Amino acid sequence: MSDASYNDLIERIKGFGFFAFQMTYFDKAALDKKDFQSRFWRLPDENICLMGTPFYHKGNDFLHFTSIDAALNILASGKVRLYNLVKMEDKFELDFAQQQLRLSKISENDKENIFALSMCSTESFLNVDPMKMLKKHLLWKIHGNNGEGVALRFKFSNNPASWFCHYIAECKYGTEIFDHISMLNEITDKEKIDSLFGGFIKMPIYEFENEIRLLFDARHSITSKSSRGEILYPIIKESPAEKKPSAKYYEIPVVKSNNTGAPKLMNALKNNFQVPQIIVSEIIVGYKISLS
Repeated sequence: MSDASYNDLIERIKGFGFFAFQMTYFDKAALDKKDFQSRFWRLPDENICLMGTPFYHKGNDFLHFTSIDAALNILASGKVRLYNLVKMEDKFELDFAQQQLRLSKISENDKENIFALSMCSTESFLNVDPMKMLKKHLLWKIHGNNGEGVALRFKFSNNPASWFCHYIAECKYGTEIFDHISMLNEITDKEKIDSLFGGFIKMPIYEFENEIRLLFDARHSITSKSSRGEILYPIIKESPAEKKPSAKYYEIPVVKSNNTGAPKLMNALKNNFQVPQIIVSEIIVGYKISLS
């Protein structure tokens, strides 16, 4: 493959929002010649940098399917849980993207420290084509406790452009639009690409879900501690109902109205960033639940 083709693949990676976070060199002479041994690409911490890429979603009207007990707990606690990818029903989280795109082997640390909240677009669900009612039924059956659960309708009260290490995007079913990544990995092992974006890639059999995901990357998040060394943010807890000790969750706040006083974080560049906040506007009950 020509240098022009190689450079074209790199430019396509940049077009998806990836940036070269780190390079390794053999010695100073190699550094001066920009002759690197490896280069590590990942998505930026600042979500605003992903506007205009497939890893940024502009809509703000979502449904989250859950059980009645979980919904009551969300409303009572004022918090929504994002579970790590170890906890997801799809046992091939990240692995599917890794295999299809020839990424470096996914580490257990990635699955343990990337957290997800599954949603779908309210408009696409409520206004579904009658010919596609099977998709709607499957969502209730699989994710809505077999029709005995609920769907929480919500929006985010703050601008996703202000988020830090939180990302929201439509899931991709298959890897076709990322073929240039596998092409690059076929011709070189010097370019390493972080696995986070694989959290937005699922196998085609899940296409009926039309999933939109909120991801939190705890691997690169800012850590805030008290004067006594206690972690104040992010607070990550083990999921007590799970047999796997690696199944964990992270919570984001539920608020009553648009809130300009969202929790702010400070990065090394002294810029203010926020964590997502949710406003629950409606509860839609499953088809097996009597309104009485």
